[in-house]
Amino acid sequence: MNFTSGMIDHLTDATIANAVYYPTMPQWVTRSLDIFNGILALYMATFGVIWNAMALAFFLKSKKDVIKIIYISISIIDFLTCLMMAPIGISDLDLRRGHFFSYRMLCNAHGFLWNVAARLSVFLVMVLSVTRTVYLLFPFRSISKKSVLIIIIFYTVLQLLQASVPFAVSFILFYDWIALLAKSC
Repeated sequence: MNFTSGMIDHLTDATIANAVYYPTMPQWVTRSLDIFNGILALYMATFGVIWNAMALAFFLKSKKDVIKIIYISISIIDFLTCLMMAPIGISDLDLRRGHFFSYRMLCNAHGFLWNVAARLSVFLVMVLSVTRTVYLLFPFRSISKKSVLIIIIFYTVLQLLQASVPFAVSFILFYDWIALLAKSC
């Protein structure tokens, strides 16, 4: 069967998205799920940004002890995560059109930050749990702010480096291909 341009002109982004993501569901179901997910993502983005900004402002004004430093870090990461929900919601509400994700650099930056933020969020909850456990088991023992900050900064740098490896490798490979093509011409 030969395909002509007239045969596929009626396909929309939504039809293609349905074929890719939900091949066995009717289009009205997938569109309903997209609208629900889009509204939920924008709701989380809006209120998450507002409440995490308020939490951050509160913790920055208060006396800095170990727990407050961890809460400040958690508020920053959660603020960033909620902010990154907005492009997802907009894309879901608009038939999964790219908008923000249509630009490769922005899409890669979003994926990079999403990956790092998710890992940091889990790590910070673990740090909070460990410090609370230490305080409960050894009530007269003190944990230094400096040691907690060093651990958080070290893990953040480690995650940034680890998440950047695929981008660095693809960047190097991309320019190697360009150099190879330039030599062959």
